[in-house]
Order: sequence, then C-alpha cells, then structure tokens
Amino acid sequence: EWPDIDDMRKPVITVKPKSGFWKGGVYNFELTVPDEYPHKPPDVKLAEKIYHPNIDYNGNVCLDLLRKDWKPVYTLEDVVIGLEFLLLNPEGDDPLNLEVGAIFCDNPTLFKSNVRKSLGGSRVDGQDFP
Repeated sequence: EWPDIDDMRKPVITVKPKSGFWKGGVYNFELTVPDEYPHKPPDVKLAEKIYHPNIDYNGNVCLDLLRKDWKPVYTLEDVVIGLEFLLLNPEGDDPLNLEVGAIFCDNPTLFKSNVRKSLGGSRVDGQDFP
C-alpha cells in the first residue's frame, strides 16, 4: 500500500504472520526506495515495536537481503518474502537486538513467553509494548 500516492518511493508493507511466534500480529514495514534502486536496497523500518532478535526497538531491521546479500535483480517482492521469512524464522546467530538474541538462543522457553507477553501489551525487559 502507498499511504502517499504522490510518493511512490515510500510503500508500506503489511505482514500478518499465520504461524510462528508472532502469529496474529500485524506488522507494518515502511520502505523508502532510494533513487539508486535497484542497485541499492530499500531502507526498511518497522512501525510497531516488536520483541524480535533481528529487529530493534526503534524498528530497524537486520536482514541480509537488505545489506550484504542485495543484488540489483531483487525486487520489492523479494523484500516482502524476506520480511515474512524473518517473522517465521528469527536468526539468533546474528541479532540486531543483542539482549533478545541472547534469550532466543539461551532460553527458548523464556523467549516464547516474552513474545507472548509483548503481543499482549505487557512490559518486557523494561520495554512497553502497546
């Protein structure tokens, strides 16, 4: 979807996981497509706060496709698939949110509980989740 029809370089991608830790959530990823696209990847930021090892509390997303693995043949559809995959399969070995990544790797039961709490709007690790 394009919130501003006059600015086609800023689409919003809505992802609604049907399985996994974040099942039932609704996540809006704001993309900014640079003038150099497709030679440079779009910037991606999550509008909502999420308890996730690869997305920090400011909405910054760590996805290899958007960084070191980007190739000009990739499309925005590939970005959508990558974001959906990230919500189905978080990566604990290369976390952006180090604290959440450590819990994901070291204590999966606590991680799952923290995700559930965050989805319910509770406070987790000093962070408020709406």
